[in-house]
Amino acid sequence: MQNYKMIETLFHKNKGYLFAKDIANKRNLYYQLNKLIEEGLVVQIKRGLYKYPEIAELNHWQEISLIFPNAVIYLFSAFSYYKLTTYIPPVTHIAIDRKRKIITSQYMPVKLHYIDQKNFKLHQTLEDGVRIYSPERTVCDAIKNENQIGTDIMIEVAKNYYKSDKCNLNLLSKTAKEINIDNKLKQIMQLIVNI
Repeated sequence: MQNYKMIETLFHKNKGYLFAKDIANKRNLYYQLNKLIEEGLVVQIKRGLYKYPEIAELNHWQEISLIFPNAVIYLFSAFSYYKLTTYIPPVTHIAIDRKRKIITSQYMPVKLHYIDQKNFKLHQTLEDGVRIYSPERTVCDAIKNENQIGTDIMIEVAKNYYKSDKCNLNLLSKTAKEINIDNKLKQIMQLIVNI
């Protein structure tokens, strides 16, 4: 096995990931990178982004935010992130601005949801390197998209939020008004409180 100290140092410095732009015009590093790929030690996770799995420190959610920096974790994936459902989606659901285009990655299969710019920006948060909607927005998205996700999952999400430490009914109500589902939220919350 050859010595790849220089390129491995860059991977360590970047928590196991490397952008091609970081080694642009550095032929020896590019050569080392290609050798690591040939040996199966490094994988290309999208055009211009590489991962050294032995060194990688990011979790699944942080990796999604790295691969798709303009996207937000959404619907089923957000439910899973906040532990509001037991359902684990087979692909990661992400929201993007309707006017944007992104290139998906075979390495990380995703389901894209296009949202108008005004609603896309509402209640985005950055938690530990993960771009995701707030828990309140996530519950509101579940209620708003009941036909798409199913009534049982929508009720499970709302009920688990109500029982969680993060439950803030005032903020949930304010968020529901911004998304125009406040009447439906009141109905769902009355149902959940009486269960």
